Amino acid sequence: MMTREEAIPIIRERDGALDPLCVRDFCEFCGYSEAEFWAIIDKFYNRDIFYKDEYGRWLLKEPIWKE
Repeated sequence: MMTREEAIPIIRERDGALDPLCVRDFCEFCGYSEAEFWAIIDKFYNRDIFYKDEYGRWLLKEPIWKE
């Protein structure tokens, strides 16, 4: 068990981060290009809570660590 304050830095560091090797292996297994994979993933982001920045990254509109 950990407190909210202990968990927030861990969430901030790891939330939304996919291992590039896992993505590549998954794409090879399924027969997708990485561009196709990301195009599919983009369709499932909840735009009520995420926005896409100028670099194409999905970010939370109201991250827990800014409360």
